[in-house]
Amino acid sequence: MALLYQNGRGVPKNRARAAELFKKAAEAGHLEAKYNLALLYVEGAYVEPNMVLAAQLLREAAEAGMAEAQYDYGVMLMEGAGVAPDMAAGAEQIGLAASAGLGAAQVEYATLLYLGKGVPRELENAIAWYQSAADAGNPVAQNRLAKLYAVGEGFELDLEKAAM
Repeated sequence: MALLYQNGRGVPKNRARAAELFKKAAEAGHLEAKYNLALLYVEGAYVEPNMVLAAQLLREAAEAGMAEAQYDYGVMLMEGAGVAPDMAAGAEQIGLAASAGLGAAQVEYATLLYLGKGVPRELENAIAWYQSAADAGNPVAQNRLAKLYAVGEGFELDLEKAAM
């Protein structure tokens, strides 16, 4: 019901009502509600902004295996938003979301591997994650692979492949 109110599907759009319902469902242990309520706390819309509570809710959803929460919690860990910064733990969470098939997480994890940020630098593994996201149609991953082809990093220099 909270999602219906949030998006105005079948009922008038009412994000304040959605926030109330997300809170009730989150308190009852509903993972999607915890995730959505966390996003509201980050946004500071219809609830008081609270990065600490947002991180706590995202952690709970991440620990239960929700890929979107793993990704967002990983970013919060890396940035130190609502939690103490922990690059390695953040990279691990983003890696879990990437393994679950979340395209944005695959691109982010590939970038972390490419830069050696929170994880050891692994160009070959980074390319594999970019390729996976690119094959799924992610334009950011496609662009990053093109740049690697254009400079011959991890591949033989191939301007034709880069252009494609």
